[in-house]
Amino acid sequence: MAAAACVFCKKTHDYTWEDAVQILRKTPDTLRELLDGVSGEAFNQRKGKEWSARQLMIHFIDTEILMGYRWRLMMAEQEPAITPVDQDLWNNTFQYGDLDATQLIRAFTPIRRVNVEMLETVDPALFDKKAKHPEFGAITVRMYVPHIAGHDLNHLQQIRERVPAV
Repeated sequence: MAAAACVFCKKTHDYTWEDAVQILRKTPDTLRELLDGVSGEAFNQRKGKEWSARQLMIHFIDTEILMGYRWRLMMAEQEPAITPVDQDLWNNTFQYGDLDATQLIRAFTPIRRVNVEMLETVDPALFDKKAKHPEFGAITVRMYVPHIAGHDLNHLQQIRERVPAV
C-alpha cells in the first residue's frame, strides 16, 4: 500500500515511524557535522531571499519548542485547538542575540533529545489522539512526526547548500 501524502506539506514521506524518530534523533549530530567550524560570514549568508544557515538554525529551535508543546497538548488534552504560527514572523522576531552556530546547536540539542525521549516513552495510543487545526483539520502526533522528520531533512539539505564543506 502506497503511503499517503502528508497533510501538512503534501509530500509523501516514505519512511516508517521508527525511521522518522531516528531522523529526529540524528539531526543534532548532522547539524554539528554540517556547521562545525563554519565562519560567521558563511553562517549568516543568505541565498537570495531564502534563509541563511543561521536563520534555518533559529527555525529549527523555534520549531522544536513549538512541536514539543503541540505534541504534548495533542496527547494530553481532548481535541485541543492548534494555533497556526507565522514562521517568517517568528524568524524575524527571535534572533537569539549573537549566538553562533555551535551555541545554537547546543540550545537545540537538549530540547530535541527531550522531545524524542518523550515520543519513545509515552503510550503509543496517544499518537492517534486528534487535535483541530484551522488549516489542516483533524491532525495527530502520528501524522506530525513523519512531517517533522521530512522538515529536518529539507532544512539540513538547505544548510548543505548554503555553507561550504569544512
